[in-house]
Amino acid sequence: MENKNRIGKKVIALIILIAVFISITILVCMEATVKVDMTVTNFIHRNISGELHTILEVITFVGGIRILPLIILAISLILVAVKKRNFAILILFNSILSTCSYAIIKNIIQRPRPSVFLFINETGYSFPSGHATNNMAFYGMLICLAYIYIKNKKLKALVIGILSLWILIMGTTRIYFNVHYPSDVIAGFILGIICILVSLIIMEKVYKRDWKKIKNDV
Repeated sequence: MENKNRIGKKVIALIILIAVFISITILVCMEATVKVDMTVTNFIHRNISGELHTILEVITFVGGIRILPLIILAISLILVAVKKRNFAILILFNSILSTCSYAIIKNIIQRPRPSVFLFINETGYSFPSGHATNNMAFYGMLICLAYIYIKNKKLKALVIGILSLWILIMGTTRIYFNVHYPSDVIAGFILGIICILVSLIIMEKVYKRDWKKIKNDV
């Protein structure tokens, strides 16, 4: 019963987030986000110094399709090595789900990217941001695990703070380089959280236990 209640709360949160994502998608399709997108984009371009350009370029590269999968694979292998295959499965499943989700939605919505890129080139459609989706899904899952399993409060706060800051900066780089609109990034963040919830719900159903209590290998 207790496990069903926990899953029920996740399902409610999932339904709310899906409704929010659908609402943003409708607004984007109606071009109702244009003014807000431009306002936020201009604000970022005015307030981020060009001196940070190289750092932001490295961050957006590390969070991209060439590097992030290697990081995910490395973390998964480490988890397997320390006999936490269940966590490795969770992370891999979540990452695959996030990639498939944004790829499918991109091809359904087919929103063109901003017409002028800054410093880097991208192909494909704009909505939602794949960088935002995948980084939120992966690092967001690590935040969940850190919150559950790190006992030292200061260390927990540090880890969660660093991972949260990384996700935020990653999303900002996509707007800074003008390869995505802010609404793409926000939608990507929400989609990433949706994938986390779906992954947790499915895995809890499979193991019949709350992930807080899963300690042993599978």
